[in-house]
Amino acid sequence: MKKSYLLLICLLLLPSVFADVGLKSVKVYVNDERYENADKGGGDIFLYQNDILDVVVGVRNDMNKSTNAWIKGTIMDIDDGDDLIKEQKKFDIEPGEERSKSLSFHIPSDANIDRYDFLLEVYYNTYNGTEDKIKVEYDIKILKKEKENEINLVESFNNLTKSCDGIVGSLNTCFNFKGRYENCSSELSTVKEERGTYKLDSENCKMDLEDCRLEKTSIEDKINKCENQKKAMLENSECERRIDVSVKKAEKDKDNFFMGVMAVALAGWFIWKQKKSKISVTDSYYKQKSI
Repeated sequence: MKKSYLLLICLLLLPSVFADVGLKSVKVYVNDERYENADKGGGDIFLYQNDILDVVVGVRNDMNKSTNAWIKGTIMDIDDGDDLIKEQKKFDIEPGEERSKSLSFHIPSDANIDRYDFLLEVYYNTYNGTEDKIKVEYDIKILKKEKENEINLVESFNNLTKSCDGIVGSLNTCFNFKGRYENCSSELSTVKEERGTYKLDSENCKMDLEDCRLEKTSIEDKINKCENQKKAMLENSECERRIDVSVKKAEKDKDNFFMGVMAVALAGWFIWKQKKSKISVTDSYYKQKSI
């Protein structure tokens, strides 16, 4: 009976002794959108160059003691022949607790259009302290992106389909566009003709401007010549004025000299006259006295 109890107790303890850390979920996101074709069992992941791949790993501790775990993800040979590796450092997990950690990968812009192995590894410490791991393998396929103009053509066609109320409306719109195109072509021809006229006018204006510039230079030369002549005339006028002043001064000096001579002659005559009068009086006196 006691053996049976011991056996029952051992059977009850076995799950907690042999329990381990389990991989509960793997969620894959591409450019922040959920990717459904891959999970904790593996799968194929289709990507383009420059895509962002996020892998969220859920780990649960089924032991009756705390442990720690760490996560590593490796995309083989994708980075110019080198591995692209992302890791989450060790983190603690309490008994019965489930924790999630994420790994984020940026697919290189020059990654070759090819298939690559993606290895996801969850490391943890077992009940007796030894290290163990859970490994999940995925296939990553890098696809060639379609040309932008092809994508834009599809989008444009869809937008055109949504915007048209019907075939008749579409035809009317197209005919209107055709009429506008013809009007635009006619207006463009007119603009080109006017542009040619404006160009010719511009060239004529340039020629007229050059003629004006030459005429201006000629007029300036004539003005300078006239200024020089005027200056010479003024100089000649000044010389004539000075000569006239000199002549007038000479004539005045001559007149003054003549007046001086006349004055001297008159004074001499007057003196002679007085002397002569005295002699005549004396002679008369002596004549009367002698008589």
